[in-house]
Amino acid sequence: MSALAPVGWRMEPDRFWVGAMECRVLVHGRGRGTPAWMFPDVPADRRAELTAPYLDAAGEFEFVYASLIVRAGDRVAVVDTGPPASSDGSEPGIVGALAAIGVTPTDVDVVVSSHGHLDHIGGLTTAGEATFAGVRHIVHQRELEYWTTGLEANGGAASLFRPVMEAGLIEAAGGEHEVLPGVRLLPTPGHTPGHLSVAITSGREHALYVGDSLAHEVNVTEPDWNHFSDMLAGPAIRSRRALVERAARDGSIIVGSHMTTRGRITRRSGGGFLYRPDAALHAPTTAAATHDGTDGLR
Repeated sequence: MSALAPVGWRMEPDRFWVGAMECRVLVHGRGRGTPAWMFPDVPADRRAELTAPYLDAAGEFEFVYASLIVRAGDRVAVVDTGPPASSDGSEPGIVGALAAIGVTPTDVDVVVSSHGHLDHIGGLTTAGEATFAGVRHIVHQRELEYWTTGLEANGGAASLFRPVMEAGLIEAAGGEHEVLPGVRLLPTPGHTPGHLSVAITSGREHALYVGDSLAHEVNVTEPDWNHFSDMLAGPAIRSRRALVERAARDGSIIVGSHMTTRGRITRRSGGGFLYRPDAALHAPTTAAATHDGTDGLR
């Protein structure tokens, strides 16, 4: 999700476990938007009905900018490096966020970029050099090609990817594969050409980092709702459907880059899906509750 203006930056690491694997959601900041901005192509009456439970008195909802940190034994994966550090020092970026949980760049074994929007790769470099020197960086091949060639070759994403490429640290991913024990990349194209999600498995427990495939909690019950920055409408819908089905089947914890809660998806007896938040990632304007896509929150 690009061009989302941060409001009120703050670090609030959220901790949960997937079996023996420790996960931290690092919330770099938060912002506000309207349903019409997020889902411009959805009929207004349907959009108003299903987003109403998430809105404040001004008709706005909150969103966050988040990264996921996974510790698998003595190995550490960073999934998305978040927005760039601010020039005035008010937002220290991924290095500061990691320091808040006792992790340094040298502790990291692999960095995964879900896609090339700047609020997800802003921490790849520091002062023009790779932030995570000597560390494997993984991005989908199609994503890397899109942002570093053709019309985007001189853009902001290319300026962040290129120093990491020149350092020989980029590993271009293709299909689904494991990057650390229990940490598996899932190609979920649509939001961008090579968007990646990440599946985490330990024993019989599961989690899914869905990146920007699900931009908001309402996407659980409405996977056919594309949001304003989805680049490929059809693939985006198919990827969302697949993620929701997988999460319901496995009982996965769902973490999104911009969702203000993490939670689980279950299948409704009458068809469709139910989203149940486990935790808020910061103090939201509206209370977290269960959303079943028909009668709001309950």
